[in-house]
Amino acid sequence: MAGVAACLAAPARGGGQVVEACPILKVNIAELPASYKLKLHPTLFGDSTAMTAADYAGLARPDQGINIAVLWQNKTSHPLRDLVVRLEYQQAKTSAFRSIEQRIPEAKPGGQWTQFWLRGGEFEDTLHIAAWRLTVVSAGQVLGEKKSVLWR
Repeated sequence: MAGVAACLAAPARGGGQVVEACPILKVNIAELPASYKLKLHPTLFGDSTAMTAADYAGLARPDQGINIAVLWQNKTSHPLRDLVVRLEYQQAKTSAFRSIEQRIPEAKPGGQWTQFWLRGGEFEDTLHIAAWRLTVVSAGQVLGEKKSVLWR
């Protein structure tokens, strides 16, 4: 707990601006199947895929869904524990706001990828993400945040 408190925010050199301890650097939102073949980031899952004759003929369709990949960074010099990466988003189809999160038991210094998948009924209700906000949180304290232009 003391390690987290020591790294929350620190004044930047030369200005009075606050530097986030875990800034969110990049957010990739890929809607499947339209962009399922694009490799914009390292995947957290295996990279082996079996191709069938139907795949080559364009007859097979991969699962539909939305993949949200988030690159964020632990800018401290020590591991952070008990973090939550939270995705809040507005569904384009229903205009409802939803929230999902992933717990990160330990984040070593440096870049981290976190991946969210919307599949099945959740994807059917969403279809497209109208607006979003991503946060990295520890003990109720926001360590980093990034949001779309349309976020309320």
